[in-house]
Amino acid sequence: MKEGGRIKTLKKRWFILRETSLAYYKDEKDETPQGIISLKESKASLTSEAKRPFCFAVATPERTYVCSATSDDEMWEWINAITYGFFFYFYFFPFRNLSPII
Repeated sequence: MKEGGRIKTLKKRWFILRETSLAYYKDEKDETPQGIISLKESKASLTSEAKRPFCFAVATPERTYVCSATSDDEMWEWINAITYGFFFYFYFFPFRNLSPII
């Protein structure tokens, strides 16, 4: 789930992590992303502003995105993959199956 920009409600989104970006879609069948978060100057971390369990924030120079994973392990997998970078994370943890954020 991702918190909305103007209206602070959590919306279900499908995320795809790429080398330098995190694209989010309304659902897994969408071909056009609702938005793309550049990870070049971003930081993923735990957030105290969470309205749900397993929330984390992706902070960029323009905005902070609040996301919710389905478990503690999944939350840390997303934080680590975003923090350390897609290729670095999967090079050192090649058998990890990163679940989509919903």
